[in-house]
Amino acid sequence: KMPINKGEIRGMVGRHGRGDSKNWLAAVSHFPNGVPRFESRAACLEFMKEYNTKTKAGSNPDFQHLMHIFTMLVNWEQIENYLLPEIVRARSEPSNDAADDADVSENNVYEADESKQVLKDIEFRLNQPFHKCTNPQSTTNTLKYLFHHMKCGIFVMIRNGDLRIFAPFVNSDYRNNWGDIIKLEADNTIDSYYTKKSGLYREENIEHDRFKWWANGNIICNELSKSNTDTQFWGDHFLAPLRDMLAEACRLRKIPDCEFFLNKRDYPQLKVNVDRGVPVEPYGFIWNKDDRDPEQDVDLQAEHKFAT
Repeated sequence: KMPINKGEIRGMVGRHGRGDSKNWLAAVSHFPNGVPRFESRAACLEFMKEYNTKTKAGSNPDFQHLMHIFTMLVNWEQIENYLLPEIVRARSEPSNDAADDADVSENNVYEADESKQVLKDIEFRLNQPFHKCTNPQSTTNTLKYLFHHMKCGIFVMIRNGDLRIFAPFVNSDYRNNWGDIIKLEADNTIDSYYTKKSGLYREENIEHDRFKWWANGNIICNELSKSNTDTQFWGDHFLAPLRDMLAEACRLRKIPDCEFFLNKRDYPQLKVNVDRGVPVEPYGFIWNKDDRDPEQDVDLQAEHKFAT
């Protein structure tokens, strides 16, 4: 465990806007796209240990114990302080927004006959009514939906041909709307369930409040870090490859200005009832419904419904 005396911004804005910390920019300057790449797990650990020992800096400016590879915003106050002002700033910057449609159609593998169905499925999804009007307000609505209802997400902005913002976020105070629905075997008590489980599996540090549990598809998660002071709130798996992929796409292609959210989880975070043209609960199976049957779709609560 490294001694930490401060926090910093890493990998969120690069050299743009407020900018990532000077220490981080210097450390990753020799990597392609300014994103660490490693041939092995050992090489990655060596780089991060050396960096953390040298800088004694955590990955979050307000929560020094956080040690993600990139800054992860962990409450709504941080989103208001760091992300939203950066989005406004980036939107006001000059941009030579220009896509090359010829380049896309000639070199995009999804334009090939054998994979064109993927493109058709994406176009079908984007043509749904709630995707028709995308604007600054729809970005804010999606951010609120992911943060408050789904717990986490990654905001991405590409501007003037560059990856302008890459901002993972997680709601450290998340509360679900299905804690009273989940039932356990036997007498439905957590103590009985884990007493029976204890002889078969490793020891776990469990969150007992079912409204603090979170879901990743069919997996219900309730295991905490061994120490509350060490909790990272959300893992940083795949963040470096995702950021590198986006930066590489910007380098090799002429990508127009755009804003979107990435889902690095195992299951879709946004589901639509096609006949009604409205979003519904993405995890209908938690309510013991068949997700394949639109007639069984579960409506979203009012506070998570938005027009766009």
